Amino acid sequence: DTGVHARHQIALLEVGKHLPPQAIHLGIQPFLPPGVSVFRVTSVSEEWRPRPAVSRQYHYFIWKAVPPPLFYRPFAAWTHHALDLDRMCEAAELMLGERDFSSFRAAGCTSRHPIRRLERVMVLNRGPYWEVRVTGNAFLRQMVRILVGTLVEVGRGHLLPSDVSEILEKKDRSAAGPTMPAQGLFLWKITLPGDVSFDIPPTC
Repeated sequence: DTGVHARHQIALLEVGKHLPPQAIHLGIQPFLPPGVSVFRVTSVSEEWRPRPAVSRQYHYFIWKAVPPPLFYRPFAAWTHHALDLDRMCEAAELMLGERDFSSFRAAGCTSRHPIRRLERVMVLNRGPYWEVRVTGNAFLRQMVRILVGTLVEVGRGHLLPSDVSEILEKKDRSAAGPTMPAQGLFLWKITLPGDVSFDIPPTC
């Protein structure tokens, strides 16, 4: 989605001749756009592919201040509403498992089916901001943003935590909450098959 961010992403590059990873790492930097940074290049076998991922973890940030700090605005949504953490956590529990997430699927989604598995949904009160962590095997178009929008509606008291079960059963996008703004969403971590790990450096 336009406007979202990725802290962790993996690309496979095939080259026609042998080049040491360090040479590729240094050589590619001048050609990258300002919003992209390659933090590691490594060699893999010809058979290795970064798909299918075992799981993906997204983090969504909602700043509490109005307006949010200037330099945080491209990286967080915001709300001036008081949110009830306990209600949101109760609703999050009802989203876990393998389910039909048609109610959390944006129009134009090209996925072959709406069945996805959510392993964890956490709502964290970080003082000046809210953080929602969502981990699953795969996601539908704007699924996390709709999921967070629904949790915010629960936190505001516009929905009951138990309403989440009914929303899932309806399999209707209009039953769920609003789609949250793109800038608050980060693809945080990808877990690859075979326990392949690419360490992520500090973000600041």
